[in-house]
Amino acid sequence: MPGAPRGSFIVFLPDHTLLMGSCVETYRLSEWGVADDKIRWREDTIPIEAAVTLPGPKQLELRLAGRDTVQNYVLASAPYICPDLRR
Repeated sequence: MPGAPRGSFIVFLPDHTLLMGSCVETYRLSEWGVADDKIRWREDTIPIEAAVTLPGPKQLELRLAGRDTVQNYVLASAPYICPDLRR
């Protein structure tokens, strides 16, 4: 995803816990839910809403409401280890 930290990931768990993180940032746990045809969660106190599309069998696209931003994700292969980063 352009502009995102390296190795960014997002996991929507069935108990409505959202796990977000990357290879360079600490993780975040939030609650998520569905309203109409959008998915919602909070980052700190900021509500985030996004339309979800599945362009392919292993792809997820989130169109963030109120922004011209699209976040694209692909299914990760396990195991995955973050690459060494230059210091």
